[in-house]
Amino acid sequence: MTEHRSFYRKLGYMIAIAILWFPIYEISHPALIDAEGNHSTGGKLAQLRDANQLSDAALGEIDPTSQTAELATLGLGGVAVQLLWDSAHQYQMKEDWASLKAVLEQIIRLEPHFWTVWDFQGHNLSYNISVEFDDYRDRFYWVMQGIDFLKQGVKFNSTDPRFLARIGWFYGNKIGRADEHVQYRRLFRKQQEEKNERLTDNWLVAHDWYLQAQNLVESGKPLRVYIGETADAHNTKPGERAPSALLFFSEAAMSLINYADNLEEEGTFGDTAKTAWENAAEEWLRYANRDLNTSYGYTVRLADFESLHQQIDDLNQTLEKQQPGEMEKIHQSKLATLTEEERRALDKNPRERSQDEFNIANAAEAKTKVTWEEVILNAPPEKRAELRKLNDELVEAQHKTNTIDTYRDIVNYNYWWARCQAEPTDACLSARDLLYQAQQAYKATKLFDAKKLYEQAFAKWREVLDQYSVLRSSSIMADDLVDEINKYKKVLGKIPGSKFPEKFVLQDMIDLNEGKLPPPTSAIKAPESSPAPKKNAPANKSA
Repeated sequence: MTEHRSFYRKLGYMIAIAILWFPIYEISHPALIDAEGNHSTGGKLAQLRDANQLSDAALGEIDPTSQTAELATLGLGGVAVQLLWDSAHQYQMKEDWASLKAVLEQIIRLEPHFWTVWDFQGHNLSYNISVEFDDYRDRFYWVMQGIDFLKQGVKFNSTDPRFLARIGWFYGNKIGRADEHVQYRRLFRKQQEEKNERLTDNWLVAHDWYLQAQNLVESGKPLRVYIGETADAHNTKPGERAPSALLFFSEAAMSLINYADNLEEEGTFGDTAKTAWENAAEEWLRYANRDLNTSYGYTVRLADFESLHQQIDDLNQTLEKQQPGEMEKIHQSKLATLTEEERRALDKNPRERSQDEFNIANAAEAKTKVTWEEVILNAPPEKRAELRKLNDELVEAQHKTNTIDTYRDIVNYNYWWARCQAEPTDACLSARDLLYQAQQAYKATKLFDAKKLYEQAFAKWREVLDQYSVLRSSSIMADDLVDEINKYKKVLGKIPGSKFPEKFVLQDMIDLNEGKLPPPTSAIKAPESSPAPKKNAPANKSA
């Protein structure tokens, strides 16, 4: 009897194991890649690993070196990474670059999906190690080593928009903005041409990476990087905060602006420069008309600033027609409550007020401010619902306008949009070309030619500035032009009998640069909708 029980118990175990094997297999069997390259999805765990890029999901994709490293650490991968990170730091201090590269390879084998490892060490190679060398060619080599290191991580972080945008940042800003950017850009073009790459300019390559990052977001991938208190509208989970959409989406447009700017700096003008600026303008318009998430729970478009202002004016006029003169009556009644001291401070010219009078006037203005909500409280009951609806629309439009105004300031929207409009014009292209010729003439010690070219350039700049008030009021533009004016003064100083003109054609730029003129507060109107693109970013083989 005991033998039968033992047999039945074992048989039961075997049947249970057989039954459990099927769901376990369905859940955990790996994905497979056959000889023809066909990819099976595998079990539920393999699908989750593939969707979240937690590890190589298919047997044909598993990196044996990485898996061996994980087994060798006996589950202490985090400790091993920390030790290797310390070793990397030591090798850097000793300037043992070969050992440093080897250690970095070991780190990424253990933590290929931890994007901070890639970002930190990529930055380390391109920014910190590169400056240890005297020859700019050696520095460029290490800049590219950092970029290539980052690109290795794309396979493991291909769904992280910020990772792709980070590569774009390295291509653009490290190559295009370094002190040696002239040499770096030349070396980069040569390298790209030798590889027969489609894009040969670093800013265009950066633009391509930025677009890939933006496409990921548009396909539904979250901008998930930082930890915050609340969820963001970019599909982030509670407890996560996305990086600023305002800055993230501006990078593609800025890369094309920088491309066009560098072309002219290097002496390329005419149709090539004009096309580059037109492409930059189109990219900026796409950015301006993009819905950007805010922390207030609504989206805004930077191009909507002017139309919202018009909407605010229209709503104020509608409310005034509904309750004519009521706001002014309440305002006058509040003015009557002010003290004599408050009245004097309020009536005095703001420029002539003392600090005490300034404070008193501000307090008086706050006391006498009237809102439409106050007017509505005194309106007939049957009209209040309609008036409140109008007021709600007004408050919402005002809030959005203030948000857009702040956002525009952050990205210097008005200046860059004005540049994109002005630079492709014949007058501006001519002004840039003449300045470049003047610089070359000065370097060749052709002083009289340089003097004439500078004067022609400044006359052209007068045309441009008169047409684009935002540039005329920009301290950035004033700084750039004053640099050229100072070079012109050097030319005059070397020509006997030459004096700087008393009525200089760009005197307002000098005054603005020296703080003698307050910058005007004029704005430039952006179109309310983006036109269909006419051209793609140029993929020319030479800059």
